[in-house]
Amino acid sequence: MTHRIVLALALALLTGSVAAAKLYRLVDDDGNVHYSDKVPPKAMQREHTRLNERGITVERQEPVKSEAERAREDEVARLRAEQQRMADEQKARDAALLRTFRTEDDIVLTRDGKLAAVDAQIQLGQSNIKRLKRQLAGMQSNAAKMEKQGRKLSPNQQRDIDTTQAQIEDAYAAILRRERDKAQITTAYAADLKRFRELRNLSNDSAAPAPRDRPAVFLDTLVTCRSKPDCDAAWAKARNYARQHTTTAVQMDSDRILVTAPPRRNDDLSLTVSRVALHDGSEGERIFLDVQCRDTALGQEFCGSDKVETIRAGFKPLLQEAARP
Repeated sequence: MTHRIVLALALALLTGSVAAAKLYRLVDDDGNVHYSDKVPPKAMQREHTRLNERGITVERQEPVKSEAERAREDEVARLRAEQQRMADEQKARDAALLRTFRTEDDIVLTRDGKLAAVDAQIQLGQSNIKRLKRQLAGMQSNAAKMEKQGRKLSPNQQRDIDTTQAQIEDAYAAILRRERDKAQITTAYAADLKRFRELRNLSNDSAAPAPRDRPAVFLDTLVTCRSKPDCDAAWAKARNYARQHTTTAVQMDSDRILVTAPPRRNDDLSLTVSRVALHDGSEGERIFLDVQCRDTALGQEFCGSDKVETIRAGFKPLLQEAARP
């Protein structure tokens, strides 16, 4: 074959038709190289190149890719584009971080300010719950008197009771959302502080300073369950637990919330348990215990006693036995 090619080129030179002569470099399936003056039909899909009279490549035909090869290349291109997008986003976040904060203290102060704002909302929610409980207690007391007199509640009175119960349930759900917001704020600013130190070439050995003057976290009496059977079992235990440890009468008991009457004495303990759907819409629920004492110095002192702390501490382990993660 090689001799024929050389002979063909020589004849082409002698006849002055070099420009018309074609020489192809072919690679077979085994990787062997061949030369020919034409491309066989079976080689059209494989890699081949056309050479000029000096043996220089003037045209290259890449091998036709299989469907699997094209799919792999598309996936690689997609991943590279995603990596570039992530790199661009990180670069923009870094620039914004450095524009917003000059020092580490700026980050900590901003975080504490946001946490304080959420704490204020939580405290407002707690005050609203106490007001609603007192309002509900008055309504139910009036309903009990009417029942003894043989009178029935009017539709408006029943609607007011139902509305107040719903408001109490919504208020507890809002407190849980805000507690979750506080956790997210703390996590986000810890990440910002870590990245800020990296960008400024500062030491990252120390953890982010803890939030200052942060009130007690309610999430230590919050249990998450992931399936209806587990949630039902945990809810039954939660209701029994509240009934066993409250010192005030049960004011409302539904399939979503159990509320006991507001405390009247300094050693009264009012307990509420609620059952709230997960915020992300996934299967499962959150069961929450709220502990309230009388709003006096002695009442708050009782709320911080070992007895009450033991009740708070015993709730979560008890439910976790039923609410398997």
